[in-house]
Amino acid sequence: QHQHQHRLSRSGKLSAAASASVSEAAQLPLMIRERDTHYQYTRLTRFRRLLAASPYANEYILAEARVDIPPPVRAEVWAIALDVDAADVAAQYAAIDKDAVTATDHQLDVDIPRCHQYDPLLSSPTGHSKFKRILKAWVAAHPGLTYWQGIDSLSAPFLRLNFNNEARAFGCLAAFVERFLTNFFLRDNSVIMQEHLAVFAHLLVYHDPELGWHLRSMGFEPELFAIPWFLTCFAHVFPLHVIEHLWDTLILHSSAMTLCIAVAILCKLRSTLLSFDFNECILFFSDSPEVDLHSVLALATQFYEETPLSLTARNHSMSSQDPPAPGHTVPPVPVLKSQLVPFLSLHDFRTLYFGPGHNINHNSNNH
Repeated sequence: QHQHQHRLSRSGKLSAAASASVSEAAQLPLMIRERDTHYQYTRLTRFRRLLAASPYANEYILAEARVDIPPPVRAEVWAIALDVDAADVAAQYAAIDKDAVTATDHQLDVDIPRCHQYDPLLSSPTGHSKFKRILKAWVAAHPGLTYWQGIDSLSAPFLRLNFNNEARAFGCLAAFVERFLTNFFLRDNSVIMQEHLAVFAHLLVYHDPELGWHLRSMGFEPELFAIPWFLTCFAHVFPLHVIEHLWDTLILHSSAMTLCIAVAILCKLRSTLLSFDFNECILFFSDSPEVDLHSVLALATQFYEETPLSLTARNHSMSSQDPPAPGHTVPPVPVLKSQLVPFLSLHDFRTLYFGPGHNINHNSNNH
């Protein structure tokens, strides 16, 4: 009996030590966590148990995903976060004619061989065929939208994660575009894009007035560097392993998070940008900016939680997933672009004026 109690005591101490080790590892940068075998095993075991109970455990799956997502289950977790129903998208994808010759075929044949071709799966002949089928299916399923260069970049992470499940890749792409890029792929998307860029400029001024004014005063407008950021949610800008980590955060929030990530990137580059003139900024952004992803996402999440809803509200690209800004009317795009500073709604002004007791963040039940 004494030996049994000793074994139980020792087992309990080991279990407590293991839990403490996992808790400590959770505070480390994501790249380090993904190389920690014990941590990944613990996280993967937890996710596997929750995924086995999906859809009943979806709330808990998404809560765990806010900590991090183990790479082997990323495809399944993203599908849950995007509300993709496996049976529905399988039937929809099977019903679409993906072999008929269409007007977009030539452009697809040009774009696909240039899209993330450093990846062995996406650069393979099989990968090219899958790419084309998924993109043709997306175009066929959305007759009100048009194929723009950039959709291939958007589809790449989903195809890479779902290489043997084209239907889920297609379903995730469609759901992602609907949630984060509402109306961006209309034949004429100029108003949507200009509004997005204007809101982005205002958001930068709100969080970093010095940097925002520096860029604006020398004429370095968002149109000169940020269009590929927003049109592809950074998928055309960063390599796939970075995009997967970035989208792990983005996919759990509303489309306002895209704006917050863009502002966070500039804020992390502020000392460099403040020392640059116009030509140096142009040259600097001709390539992908080098930033620490862990710190960028931490800052973006902070911005997302602290930014008044009226500062990220948009007329033309507001997704049904985005919470409304109470009592706020977004002005027309020409007015937005003429404003040097953002304008708060009266509701948000009162919240800021009366202090932190009035929650203004995007996740507040008061909104």
